[in-house]
Amino acid sequence: MVERMNTITEFCMVCGDKLYASGLLPSICSGVLCQYQYQELGVMEGLTTPRVSAPVLALLLMAFNAASNSGRWKDILTPAPSARNREGLIEEAKRLYKEVDKKWSFVEGSLDVHHMLGSAMPCASKILESSGNYREFKKSLPNVAAFVEWLVISNQSYLELVPKDLNVDFLQTDNQFLFVADSPAKQAEFDALVKENGGKTRYLFHGSRQENWHSIIRTGLKNMSGTKYQLVGAVHGAGIYLSNHLQTSFHYSSRFDERSISENCQGKKCCMSSLTNGGMTLLAVVEVVDNPEAFRHDQNTIAVVKEEKWCSIRMLVA
Repeated sequence: MVERMNTITEFCMVCGDKLYASGLLPSICSGVLCQYQYQELGVMEGLTTPRVSAPVLALLLMAFNAASNSGRWKDILTPAPSARNREGLIEEAKRLYKEVDKKWSFVEGSLDVHHMLGSAMPCASKILESSGNYREFKKSLPNVAAFVEWLVISNQSYLELVPKDLNVDFLQTDNQFLFVADSPAKQAEFDALVKENGGKTRYLFHGSRQENWHSIIRTGLKNMSGTKYQLVGAVHGAGIYLSNHLQTSFHYSSRFDERSISENCQGKKCCMSSLTNGGMTLLAVVEVVDNPEAFRHDQNTIAVVKEEKWCSIRMLVA
């Protein structure tokens, strides 16, 4: 008991498994049963705090806000949250709007109420500054806190901000995130393909519209060619579009705008230095097996990966 007290934040409070990364307060692992017990049954209620840094939480919030405010939200907002106490969430959201002097204009029967939270959410760096700050936030806005916890728990990928001294200089930004989303089975399949091809891989960029990142962060890259999710032409054929040219991938991206960014953070660079008054663009750095069967090039700028098994996101760059 005494030994465990010293490392209590390193283990899941429900099942006892070692956590991938420890937090400020005791927390839970990503196991489906542990998440269900916490979210639906209230096991360990009040003991947990989101096991993420402020930049990661800010990124998750912006990605959710962009998806929930999109005209395609019913198709792309996957997964989507549900409020246990919808009326309580609406009242708390109205309070947040009042604090930033913003007009409340929610129309019943339109988008879900969660899409209203984006532009008035408290600053992620402020609520995660200490365990005391988070407790106060959860006590004052319990339904908004429940949404924040859902946002973190529902994200099965691992995201962590790279320390500045380890940044890739070529990317010209301090907001570089390590990213792991593949299941053990998919990672094993990718590793086997790499081994079969002599260990050769290359790194390419992927750009996408702001509303797509909520899903990409949770499920990785998917081949959407020929489906209702495809928004741009497939002039180079079906597949996942990548490029070794940074500006080409920017061409496929759209910026996170003021609808996706809380007024408490706009222009302040409090959570991410890349977040300016003009918004922010997100790109993925993707590792691809270096094999002609995996992808084809067009004029050495556009690469089209035929199947998801040949590629894996390694970093997100803001």
